[in-house]
Amino acid sequence: MSLELIKTKDDFEVAIHRLVALMDQDPPANSPLSEEIELLMMLIEQYEGKLAPPSESDAIDHIEFALDQFGLTVDDLIPIMGSETRLAEVMARRRPLTLGMIRKLHTKLRIPLQFLLAPYPVQLKQAS
Repeated sequence: MSLELIKTKDDFEVAIHRLVALMDQDPPANSPLSEEIELLMMLIEQYEGKLAPPSESDAIDHIEFALDQFGLTVDDLIPIMGSETRLAEVMARRRPLTLGMIRKLHTKLRIPLQFLLAPYPVQLKQAS
């Protein structure tokens, strides 16, 4: 068993695949493989903890964080949001996310649903 700190997204993916493979073997407790599972889980949690956005973040902050992690731009969200105008309104917090948007964001950007479903203040435009 040769484990190293998880420092990159690639390291993270390798660790996840190894963890799944080990868990599929269902090793007995206190075996070398079960200890490797425990160590991998700790390393994965540590890495995820470094990536996690602040807990006071709203859905838009989580979307921005996911875009950064995947190397995407806001414009990459146009197909998810339906139009450039709707995207601009959501990102400016002037329009709430719809259920369809939430589903697509969860699927495509792997943002946990609890982050997308949490309410955030919508700043509606005032009529002139």
